[in-house]
Amino acid sequence: MERHFYYKDTGLPLKDIFMNATEKCHTWLMSHASLSKFGPDGISNFMHNQPVRAAKKLSELTDNPSETLITVTLLGPAKFTLLGAEAQSRKAWGDDVVDFLQYLSGDKQAANENFKEDEVKLFLVEGLSTMHDQLLDRDKVDLHHEIRWEFVKHFEQRFAEVKGQNPGLDALFEKDLIQSRKILEGLDQKFPDKVEMFKKIRKNMEKKKGPKR
Repeated sequence: MERHFYYKDTGLPLKDIFMNATEKCHTWLMSHASLSKFGPDGISNFMHNQPVRAAKKLSELTDNPSETLITVTLLGPAKFTLLGAEAQSRKAWGDDVVDFLQYLSGDKQAANENFKEDEVKLFLVEGLSTMHDQLLDRDKVDLHHEIRWEFVKHFEQRFAEVKGQNPGLDALFEKDLIQSRKILEGLDQKFPDKVEMFKKIRKNMEKKKGPKR
């Protein structure tokens, strides 16, 4: 597939580990059939609107974010693939990145003193980027409408637990979260028939998949 995403266009620092992280994420996106259908422009937009935007918000709205946190943020949805080959990943990415990923995956024994705070920051900037990309300014209902509602409900629940730890991020997150809920509620009211139609389609798709193993 043709490539339309280049690190030089991100405005991020020219650090090898940051460039490698965005390349890992980009390659992962390009290799997945369900995502590659969006084409090079769609994948480039995703890179700029989600992992790159999230990393920039860390730099803009938090004090001295660690290299580890920015790297994991730029890895985006590819981040946990590093745990599949732990020894190689430690050599390529460093112990802190792998330890942080293990912590995020549930291994709290891997924690250092910064991981708990960094986990909250990661949640906030990834949530902001998701809302920016998937919720704000949305004017139509599609097959993923219910999933977007799940995003909002998860963000609301988690934000209630962590609010107050990062004032700069909190203010923007809360504003965007309120707006995201209003947008989805408005779509529910404006397109009730389409909402029900897509619910039925999703249910039929789940039935065809069969029970989860």
